[in-house]
Amino acid sequence: MRLKAGLPLIAILSSLSSGAISQGGGATTEGYSKLALREEREASLHFKVAIGAEGIAKDCTVTQSSGSQELDDAACKIIMKRAHFKPARNAKGEPVEDVYESRFVWRVPQ
Repeated sequence: MRLKAGLPLIAILSSLSSGAISQGGGATTEGYSKLALREEREASLHFKVAIGAEGIAKDCTVTQSSGSQELDDAACKIIMKRAHFKPARNAKGEPVEDVYESRFVWRVPQ
């Protein structure tokens, strides 16, 4: 599931695998450090999010670093703040906890 682009395309989340469905919003420059923007640093990382039965992100873990702790931390902060999920369901149709794995890409606006 891709998050819809909103303002300048800076951060892109593209799904690798998940039982839950992202209900996220658009990407913005929010969280991109001024230094990283000035240096035109671009990066990508892989992450996983633990999702509660109510569809709320509970924890974000970087599973493959971008090489920048600053951008890794900022990505998880954005994900925890902005990502919303349709709860996964078990065989009885009851909401259950799940894990969402994806990739986050930092891009400098053109």
